[in-house]
Amino acid sequence: MRAASAELNLHHSSLAHRLKNVEKKLQVDLTDSPTVFMLTVALQLYRIAGWA
Repeated sequence: MRAASAELNLHHSSLAHRLKNVEKKLQVDLTDSPTVFMLTVALQLYRIAGWA
């Protein structure tokens, strides 16, 4: 978490708070590997389709 927050120029607690907000809004558990995999695939398909 600290490495990711440093890359994003955020405090680690700010990143944790933002991730909790994402989990709440998407109603997902970002500690669940299959969920993270499916979200990653969905985002890649979104980008490939040219919607982003």
